[in-house]
Amino acid sequence: MNTLNYRSYSLGCNTILIVSLSPILFDLFYDLFNPTNNSFDNILLLKHNLKIVLPVVASIITASIPLYFLSKKWSKVYFGLLILIIGLPALIDFGHCLIYHNRLMPSSIYSILESNSTETKEFVTNYSTWRFLLQIVSLFGCTYLLRLTTKFIGYKTSSFVLIIIGLTCFILPKIKPSLSWENELSSIKLINTYQEYKNELELLKEKKEISLPLNKVNDKEETIVIVIGESTSAKHMQLYGYNEPTTPELSKIKDELYIFKNVHTEYVHTIESLKKVLLFENENDKTNIINHLNNAGYETFWISNQAYFGKHETLISTIANRADHKIFTNKKKYDGWMLNPLVKTLKNPAQKKVIFVHLIGAHLPYQNRYPLEFKKIKNTNTNIPLTDEQLNTLNHYDNAILYNDYVIKSVIDSVKKNSKNSALIYFSDHGDEVYDFRDFHGHQQSLKSEYMTHVPLIMWFSEKYKANNPLLNTTIFNSLRKPLKLSDLKFKIFELLQMPIIKSPDYNVYINRKNTNTNSIICEGWNYFPDFKSKIGCHRVNSIERLKDVINAFDAIEIDVVFSNGKFDVRHPPETSISLTLEQIISSTSFKQMNYFWLDIKNLNNSNKEDIGLRLDQICGKKKIKDKLIIESQNCISLAHLGQNGYYTSYYLPDFSKLNSDSVNSIANKVVDNIITFKPNAISQSVDNYVFLKKNFPKYPKLIWSLKQDYRNSIEKQKLIHFANKDSSLKCLLVRYDSKNWR
Repeated sequence: MNTLNYRSYSLGCNTILIVSLSPILFDLFYDLFNPTNNSFDNILLLKHNLKIVLPVVASIITASIPLYFLSKKWSKVYFGLLILIIGLPALIDFGHCLIYHNRLMPSSIYSILESNSTETKEFVTNYSTWRFLLQIVSLFGCTYLLRLTTKFIGYKTSSFVLIIIGLTCFILPKIKPSLSWENELSSIKLINTYQEYKNELELLKEKKEISLPLNKVNDKEETIVIVIGESTSAKHMQLYGYNEPTTPELSKIKDELYIFKNVHTEYVHTIESLKKVLLFENENDKTNIINHLNNAGYETFWISNQAYFGKHETLISTIANRADHKIFTNKKKYDGWMLNPLVKTLKNPAQKKVIFVHLIGAHLPYQNRYPLEFKKIKNTNTNIPLTDEQLNTLNHYDNAILYNDYVIKSVIDSVKKNSKNSALIYFSDHGDEVYDFRDFHGHQQSLKSEYMTHVPLIMWFSEKYKANNPLLNTTIFNSLRKPLKLSDLKFKIFELLQMPIIKSPDYNVYINRKNTNTNSIICEGWNYFPDFKSKIGCHRVNSIERLKDVINAFDAIEIDVVFSNGKFDVRHPPETSISLTLEQIISSTSFKQMNYFWLDIKNLNNSNKEDIGLRLDQICGKKKIKDKLIIESQNCISLAHLGQNGYYTSYYLPDFSKLNSDSVNSIANKVVDNIITFKPNAISQSVDNYVFLKKNFPKYPKLIWSLKQDYRNSIEKQKLIHFANKDSSLKCLLVRYDSKNWR
């Protein structure tokens, strides 16, 4: 075997290996730095990822073996196949991790499979930020560095090392059976999900005999219109209490509407959400809502502003294919084009009609979803301070909902005009979150929040329809505030149609959080931190030079410290020590009477809390600054010890903005228990968590940091000051203030 073969194998194998492991290692890295984890959680994570890494490494090293024996020409061809089959899916998986901090999920893969070229282009354009592209370039940089390392140690040596690693990865699970052989290659995940997708398509295409007694009792003329929205959050609709006029047209006729206030979807991707609404799923059977309507004697119509793939059908188009009449397009830019075909359909002579209208709604990119004359909303009063780019995206989203309001009202007007005995149901498949409480816009199951899950459900009935269904008003009115899963809407539809079908399940509350009144937690006798003149503090002042830069500009200074060898070492891990102590930095310059120090103690725990308390007492005894200190830590139990000694304490909460709503519920309950038990003086987290804290701890003292805006910019400065001052419970806001001495 010559040097060329060693070179082909070592370089090719290393390249594929680092690309394939990138999503796994990024996912692990992100999980390990989750502040909610303890050491036991991290050990479990490492063990779990070891089970994933071993078979992936073994598979890649084995798959690369032909590079040993092929000629130069054919080794290039084979390497290209490896990149296409293994590397490309891993890059997609890695990109998903960068955007959503989570590996590819079946729901995401379904969305990829369902996307047409236009949607793919829009998605890539929307998320191709400089930061994202830089991270992708960094991956290729790591690959290049590995290639240089391989060349340095020698291709032959590198090849033997790879073989030894591969054999170890094969043998180790045999010695320790608990290391399972689950296959986590991104390409295999894609293949398996695609096969499931194809199986579902085939199952949906099968003709099914329906024996349920669904025929209507009467033969009166009747028209039902079901409008399916896209990416429209109830949280951004004026009808649901949003602070911008996004639904002026529907608001004018709100007395004619039945507005369901508490509807949530369990899934925040179109395919999974609509499957649950449109299918009756049994163990070995999937019956379509349209099948049932056809069987009941209705003529069914489907008008869609979303794509139809012909032979390459999507799951939704396969469901829609059961309708008697279909109109698909994604060539028109706006949803308003559907009003003309809708009017023609309403005039169809069929006695009983059910018309489905599938909108593009507020789907990304938002600026493409409304005409210029609907560019009216300019947000000013946001939950958190936003950059100009974020504010621009939010305005586009709200204007898309404004246009959606016009479309829905126009549909209602068309139905009123063309059908006397009629009903209309409008709902959205899911919502989008648009910088409502964190630095994120869009929707993703792994980041699920109430902004994505709380969806509108609105019904309208003609006077004749209500007269023909005398119990309708009471039945609907009593349901308006009850919690309803969107997946149960199909049962509600058949109840409205007064058709005996599968019994509707109970409508359970989708989110059932522990309801604790945290306002009552505040007790007399606590060491309250006085409100200082300015609520603005400077983030990360970890050097004497940096302190001198900012000391006269801010009333509050944040310093990161690690307690080691009886002293507070000023640094933010993983920064290395520069042998600067807390006492040195405080003594380095004179400070104003109103200067306060926010100490973020990175390693406070049960074993060092006594020593930390004694050291703080020594420093405060010399400098007389005990009443000027805020002591912050993630360890609420150990923090309570310092609180008992008279220090003002702040409980550094888990980062809820990185969790989906299901995880938030369980962790939030633990946080509430900690606050009740250990009574910190304040709670602290980033501005991405502010809305959550404001909702769940409305009067509890809060310490927040917001680092997107540059405080040196006069416009951004005013935004931050306004934000800090509008909430009396917000005691301090740390801001970004760039200087050459920042570390």
